[in-house]
Amino acid sequence: MADKTVMDMFADMAKQINLPKIDYEAFVDIHRKNIEAMQSAAVVSEGARGSREATGNPGGGRARGAATNR
Repeated sequence: MADKTVMDMFADMAKQINLPKIDYEAFVDIHRKNIEAMQSAAVVSEGARGSREATGNPGGGRARGAATNR
């Protein structure tokens, strides 16, 4: 028994209680898509920040003194 690692013991216990198998490919694919979406959002955010700074309006929103449509 001393030769088994903690992971081996958990694997044996999971077999005994018939835990469902995990589809690791699907699991990794879902998280890969989430990471790609966050990276895309970061790129869009940086682009918007650069656009605001280029127009002299780093705070975002309407520029000071801009006309309103009211």
